[in-house]
Amino acid sequence: MLGTSSGKLAKANHFASKDLGRLMVVAAPANDPLVQELNSWRVGAANVGRATQLAKSPALPLLATVMAAYNLHVNVEGASGIRRVGVTLSASADLLLASNNVALKVIEGSGGRSPWYVLWEKGRIDVSKVSERWAGNLQRRTGSTLLNASRAAGTVAMVFTSAIFVWDAKRAFDAGDKDVSVANAIAAGGSAVWALYTIGVLASPWVLAAGVVLLIGGALAAALMADGAIEQAIKHGPFGIEHRLPHMNDPRIAYQQLLGAIGEPQAKIARLSVWTAAAPEEERRKLELAARESQRELHPLDWVVELQSGLLGQYPNDSRFRLMASELQWVRGHQTGWKRLPARPLSHYKLGAVVMDASRVVYILPHIGSQAHTGLMQMQYGLKVRAQFALGRQECRPNDPFPAFDDLVLPQPAARDWAAFDPQRFPEERDVDGSVPYWLIALSERDSL
Repeated sequence: MLGTSSGKLAKANHFASKDLGRLMVVAAPANDPLVQELNSWRVGAANVGRATQLAKSPALPLLATVMAAYNLHVNVEGASGIRRVGVTLSASADLLLASNNVALKVIEGSGGRSPWYVLWEKGRIDVSKVSERWAGNLQRRTGSTLLNASRAAGTVAMVFTSAIFVWDAKRAFDAGDKDVSVANAIAAGGSAVWALYTIGVLASPWVLAAGVVLLIGGALAAALMADGAIEQAIKHGPFGIEHRLPHMNDPRIAYQQLLGAIGEPQAKIARLSVWTAAAPEEERRKLELAARESQRELHPLDWVVELQSGLLGQYPNDSRFRLMASELQWVRGHQTGWKRLPARPLSHYKLGAVVMDASRVVYILPHIGSQAHTGLMQMQYGLKVRAQFALGRQECRPNDPFPAFDDLVLPQPAARDWAAFDPQRFPEERDVDGSVPYWLIALSERDSL
């Protein structure tokens, strides 16, 4: 007999002692409740061990550092006023503390105990005087009931992060963006869970994993579910389901907001050689014909700016464009990083408003930089464009009951960021797309010649 499911026969044939040392082999049906419970316990115990190792590794602090850096970049670029100050302080604190935690994990893994490590990791606050449960959780995780400066500072930073998400949730709710409000609330809950785990109030690594998922998922959902210009114009317009914004009580402005959102202009920038290689034959001939008629000589390094909007063909008699451009240059030496030089404005263009079709026009702008690198440095170039479309019909139409509805300036600001049009307001060099109403700002990719 080589094997049996009977415990008596296994003992009688000395299977347990002869083949498996002093272990007893017991066979049972796979669907037996006790067997299923045992399997669940075995899998759970292994996963808890892996989760504990993950919590003690530098992986989480490194993830927090990446998220803090991204949070700092995104929020500082898109914020203004007091919110800009708040998110800058919060994101900067997150970035510094997360970077410090990575360094502390590396020092701990190397077995060293530098004065910097002792400063942050030495226990200083006895939490047993506050809560026995808190003290028990902290002792199970760290072996001590003393709270160190690293955990306390990290918790404070996460609390500020959670407060920023709560603030954003309220702002989105007040603006009528309910989906974004819920997503920010979820992210706030995730960051709060992370804060409680950091300080030791929560002990399970699975709770930490849930908090991280909520934080990342909520932040991503808030970015993806934000209302676009069309949704804002509809929601807050005359027939919208959200509260009507004051300026949307004017039918002309409400019409312009919706029409501008539908025909939102776009800009594409490329070198002439790159654009020519990808353009259809018919469009290349149009460009060559325009160059011959204007007696302009085009260079492969010239810049092509393609402006596109579905509304351009609706205003055939009066299309007035404003286009300002400047060439950017970055330089890098052997011992320095990339450094941006002052922008060089382009005072003229070689070809203006060459019509490709009913929705696209092309400008050709001259290039300035011509040398990609020397023996001592490397150079890269880019083009920054600021464009505005002023559309309207000037012919006399006595039977038109709404003549003012034909005047339109693109791009229109989003409904929640609306401001009255000021023809004397121009963007500055440091402005980015969306920071100046009624102006489209685009930046090409950096390239080396």
